[in-house]
Amino acid sequence: HLELEVDSAGYSPRKIDFTSSDGLLIKTVKFKYGNLKVRENNYTSEMPGLTKLEMTDNATGYTSILEFKEWDKNVKADAILYEMKTMYEK
Repeated sequence: HLELEVDSAGYSPRKIDFTSSDGLLIKTVKFKYGNLKVRENNYTSEMPGLTKLEMTDNATGYTSILEFKEWDKNVKADAILYEMKTMYEK
């Protein structure tokens, strides 16, 4: 089961709780928003956006954090990242 918490202004996700069918909290993902540094063609600016994802596993107590500080619009992801075979091969 999933429980989604959003802000009332823009309906941006704030938190997702993953629970078992018995109602036990398994994992929680929290979303943090702020200003991102944006680079494009030697020009730098700021824009509001998602800056941090924080997932807590309640069984182990571990927390994983993914933080976004800047976005370079000139950098393109390699196409191999989108090939399904690379996700399952060793």
